[in-house]
Amino acid sequence: MEHIPQVRMQARTWYNADLRETWFATISELVLMMTVAAIFLPAAALIREKERGTIEQLLVSPLAPFQIVLATVLAMTLVMLAGAAVAVGVIMVWLLDVPFRGSPALFFALLAIYAVTTSGLGIFAATFARNSGQVGLIVLLIVMPILFLSGSWNIVEGMPGWLRAGIEFSPLRHFVPIAYGIILRGTELTMIWEPVLKMFALGAALFALGVWRFRRQFR
Repeated sequence: MEHIPQVRMQARTWYNADLRETWFATISELVLMMTVAAIFLPAAALIREKERGTIEQLLVSPLAPFQIVLATVLAMTLVMLAGAAVAVGVIMVWLLDVPFRGSPALFFALLAIYAVTTSGLGIFAATFARNSGQVGLIVLLIVMPILFLSGSWNIVEGMPGWLRAGIEFSPLRHFVPIAYGIILRGTELTMIWEPVLKMFALGAALFALGVWRFRRQFR
């Protein structure tokens, strides 16, 4: 009997052939913590100004409400980028040996854009709170659905159609493939322009909503 060669089908995972959970988990935790910080830090800063009574002094200054909010957000963004640099360089790359195959400059630039645009949710939450305790609860109600439906802890393709359409309005939904693509795959901007554009457009709308609510609150 003539020997017939056999063909075996083997599934392989690209960019993480050994299926190291550390690689996926650390990137997932990084983007989740950056999301919490991007929403909570600006909200906490604005609430602190409100509790101390200095927000009225800022509003009677020559600065516009947009300038006040933007200065707060940029300061918080710098803090986030410093923390992210330590997390990526020391914990991920050095301690956990997670490969960083893409451009660090591109990653941190997009992370800065993500932090600024996502902060609109924190600004919006701060306008409904009167103290730090209240803003913490409001931020929690906003953050938890975003985290659980982002695609980092679950499979988006397995969700119902109406839910997949709903989470398209979450900035984290678009930043997750950006972060994984740059860190693990070495993806360039030309390959991830679509989620970047969606993230920027959605974030700009959220930031504008937060500033509008902030201006309306103190009329």
